[in-house]
Amino acid sequence: MVATRGRPYTVRMTRTIAALLMLAAAPVFAADTWAVRDLPLPLREQLSRYERDMDANSRCAAAFDSASDARRMTLQCSFHIRMAAEGARRALAYCEKERAAAGIKRECRLIDR
Repeated sequence: MVATRGRPYTVRMTRTIAALLMLAAAPVFAADTWAVRDLPLPLREQLSRYERDMDANSRCAAAFDSASDARRMTLQCSFHIRMAAEGARRALAYCEKERAAAGIKRECRLIDR
């Protein structure tokens, strides 16, 4: 074991690796969300129709480029799911698929209800 500046090399390397892993994982845990008030009116209306079928673990994700062109927006939800994290993952995956098909440039975000 080689000592540099009073600390063993392995301790410094372990701390550096741990810090890099935390930085790499940060975007996974800090997902951007839309507030319902920030959604265009057609998406808010669609979300209100879906809410009666949603439970505590259901999640929705949305992406839109235009507040008035319905072809440039998508809202995808995951219903009747056991775990909220799985619902969020599925809603984002469904949204990304529809976003790519519609050619929407803005990223999909979860909706904070």
